[in-house]
Amino acid sequence: MTSYKSAHKSPPNWVKELGTRGDKIGILTPGYGLEKVSYGINPDNYQYVKVNRVPIQRIVKGQNVITQCPFIIGGSISLFHSFNMLPLNGNFIVSYETELPRFLGNSSEKQLQVGYNILKSDRCKGIYALSEAGQKFAQKRMIDRGMTDLADSIKVFRGGFHSFDIETSIGSNKGAIKACFVGGQLFHKGIEATIDALQILRDGGVNIELEVVGKAEDSSYAVPGVQFDKARLLRDLQEKSWISYSDSLPNDQIIALFKKSDLLLFPSIDESLGWVLVEAAMCGIPRLSTNIYAFPELIEHEKDGWMVDLPLNEDLRWLHVGKTSAKDAWYEGRDLIVKGIVGILGNSSINKDRLSEMGGQAQKKMQELYGLSKAREELQSIYSKAIR
Repeated sequence: MTSYKSAHKSPPNWVKELGTRGDKIGILTPGYGLEKVSYGINPDNYQYVKVNRVPIQRIVKGQNVITQCPFIIGGSISLFHSFNMLPLNGNFIVSYETELPRFLGNSSEKQLQVGYNILKSDRCKGIYALSEAGQKFAQKRMIDRGMTDLADSIKVFRGGFHSFDIETSIGSNKGAIKACFVGGQLFHKGIEATIDALQILRDGGVNIELEVVGKAEDSSYAVPGVQFDKARLLRDLQEKSWISYSDSLPNDQIIALFKKSDLLLFPSIDESLGWVLVEAAMCGIPRLSTNIYAFPELIEHEKDGWMVDLPLNEDLRWLHVGKTSAKDAWYEGRDLIVKGIVGILGNSSINKDRLSEMGGQAQKKMQELYGLSKAREELQSIYSKAIR
């Protein structure tokens, strides 16, 4: 399992564990994202059933449209709930992160039209973005193609998270500030800028330590042409006495890490949502991130966390993401993040008491957005309307 995204591992009898009565909701690919918007919420009177697909993608390889548009073998299923996928048969609702249809790579107009036709069909009973940023991202592309009615049909359903009891540490300002960094692609998510910034802060007298969980990648789609220096990074992670490092931890240990930390650092240059920001806040710690995409929906600057401003495009993504200009802009962006972190955490008002207070505000905000009771009510309504 990698970092905080330890996907739900479904035991053979998982259907029985998640209820045995009511309408059946088909689940094709159990995983972290789908769990948070469906079976992890476990609404009353619905039974989740793991279904399979005709494995055409194993025969016709390299065609992402085939992977993302499965023909499902499901039996008597009332409704399928998919995550980014568009089933070729059966009634379904789809939860998605960014673009929809989501075929990735260079999709032809003909392939995209297949996806749009599925979304416009009577079988599609609901389209649910995970964020307002995701809603606007897909809507813009639909409107550009003249599909205003389809764009207007997109709603936001964020899903639900369990929140954890937190112990206030107000009055216990002694000791180092314990920061953590959790992410599956360390470079992409800003580890170099984080380490450089914290080294500057430590050299200036700030007592701060860092625990890192995640694996380093060689390159990233976000910055084509850049080869990351993994050897240097691993040397820093292993040799700097103020850094603790694990390449992966199971989810329960990630939660334990959040609960013992004062702050999450996550200055990523591109994300489809930012699940780690939600989960850290549910554990009662503030987050320091960038201002990309859906992050401003999850963080209120200087109240429950901070955001370092990067230049953005009209989709609220980093201006250079995936472009040839990213190679040069990557280093400029890294410098912006370093300066931002140093400016924020170098402020004399930032101490463990302040961080604890902000962590409480972060948890409160996430409970309002992702509380399980609220999510369960919403999901029951979504399924009821889709099935009737």
